Order: sequence, then structure tokens, then C-alpha cells
Amino acid sequence: MMLITSRAFLLLNLLSTWPMGRLVVSAFDAALLHRAASVRATMMPHDLPPPNPLPKDLFFPSSFVQSDQKINETRVVKRRGFCNWIIPGRIMVGQYPGQNPEVDGPSSTEVKAHLTTLLKDANVKMFVSLQSEIPPQDDYQRWREQRGQVYLPDLTSRLQFPRPFVHYAPIVESILSQSNHDSTTSTSSSHQHVRQCQYLHWPIEDLSIPENSQSLNELLLRILTALDEHQQDEDGTAAAPAAVYIHCWGGRGRVGLTASCLLSLLFPELDAPTILGWIQAGYDTREGAENMPTALSKSPQTESQRQFVRNFVKQRRKKQHLQQTK
Repeated sequence: MMLITSRAFLLLNLLSTWPMGRLVVSAFDAALLHRAASVRATMMPHDLPPPNPLPKDLFFPSSFVQSDQKINETRVVKRRGFCNWIIPGRIMVGQYPGQNPEVDGPSSTEVKAHLTTLLKDANVKMFVSLQSEIPPQDDYQRWREQRGQVYLPDLTSRLQFPRPFVHYAPIVESILSQSNHDSTTSTSSSHQHVRQCQYLHWPIEDLSIPENSQSLNELLLRILTALDEHQQDEDGTAAAPAAVYIHCWGGRGRVGLTASCLLSLLFPELDAPTILGWIQAGYDTREGAENMPTALSKSPQTESQRQFVRNFVKQRRKKQHLQQTK
């Protein structure tokens, strides 16, 4: 399919809209809904969770040691899960997959193990960053200027979160390079060439919502396009379905909002409470969820983010209906 730039889509919006009561269904909306339907059609039945998916389907076994201490002569180890599935095998959401500013965050060894699991077991082919606090992962120059480490800018935050975000793209590329080397030197048919990953950067302020719905829709189209086009290998043969890893810092607020809107496009028959329940169920499968403080226990994290989802679902369901009856 021919790629259309964002500017072209905006032009199509101006030239190809028509009133439907108070709603406007544009060429961009039609393309977005068509792409969502195409992605859904590529999913096998076992990839389609029911409206209330089972926790075991959304759990992903990758975690790190958050604390390790002795209490009354008993060693107590608390672990925290990095991520969880939203659509098993296709859409995964989680926290920053590299080292982050938190004192009790993952170590470099745990990060490498996590990324290896994502690439080899989950077949992640795209990383989507929603973080305004760091540069894009594929902007190596900006990361090099800061020696691969980005600290929070204000001193107050630095007191609570003194460590940096560490650039994870080089670790990803190193893992893939080693995997590709192994595949060329091994005689085993189980070793297959692994293509390089894509990195998408779509910044949203922490604890906030997108500046406008058009920007979010463009992001959703990019993600859906990646999911739709990763169905063939470079030689044209059928490929194993690829997965997308969407992250913010903690993996609950911005990412919960974005994943909710993705679900609304893929499953327009579902209402907002069902979608929000789906996102929360996935978040609760992460190891250590029961130990999270109240302020960090919900996904999406803030009420404004959850209300954004409710409004998005309401509008999308109406536009989906208009598109079907057009």
C-alpha cells in the first residue's frame, strides 16, 4: 500500500470531509478504521481475547528485583514486572525497558535479560516511546551528547529520582547482532535471521494527555501500520506475527491511555468501562502489582487520562457506526 504522509492526510481531511450530524468522518478516519480492521483480520482466533481476558493470557514473565532485605532474620525479596500483554503476541505495554532514574529500578543485567526476552520470546519488532523527558531512541547523536544517559532536569525530581535513563537502543541492536551472527554460524534450522527493530517516538508529558486527538490518531495509525506490515519476511515469505512494545516511564499512565485507544479501534464493539477494565487487568498481572501504592495502582494512572479514553471511545464508536452505514 502506498504510504501517505501526515501532511497529505491533513490535506485529505480538508478536502474529503462531510457532515454527519455533529460528527465529521474524514479520509483520515476512514484510513484509520480500515487499518484497524485489517490488523484485526490478521489475528488468529487465539490472538483475540474475550471482552474480559483472563489474567494468564496477559501476563508476561519478565521482572526485576525491586528490593532485597532482611526482616526479622528473614530475607524478603520484592520483584516488579516490566510489562504485560494487551493483545497476546501483538501488543505489549510496559515501563521504560532500560535503566531508569528510580533507585530501586532494574540493573543493567536485568535490563539486558528483559530486552533479550522481548526480542527472542515476544518477537518485538518495534519500540514505541511516549516519553517527552528523553530523546528518540534512534537519535544516537543526542544520546551521545549526554553519554547515553539522560537525567531528569529539575533538582527536586533529581533528589527523588537520582539516576539517569540509560539509552537502550544500543543494547537492542547488540542482542540482534549477536542473534544474527549465531544464525549464520549455526547449522541448526531453529536459528533464524532476526531483522532490526524500529523505534517510534511520540512524546506526551508525564501524567498528562495528548495535546490533541489528531496527534494521537497519527500515532495509532503508525502502530497499526507496523502491526499490519510485519506479516512478511524480507524475502516475501510469511513471517511470525510481530509484536509492538509501547512504553512510557512507569508503564501505566501514558501507555495505558494509548493502549486503551488502540483497543477501541480494534474492538469498536466494546464500551469504555470494558476497555479500561481490560487495561487494568493486564497491569495487575505484573509481578509485584499488589505492593504498589494507591497512586501507582491504576492504568491509565490519572482521572484525566481515563476521561480522555472515555471520550475517545465514545467518538470512535460513533464514527465507526457512520463509516459502516455510509
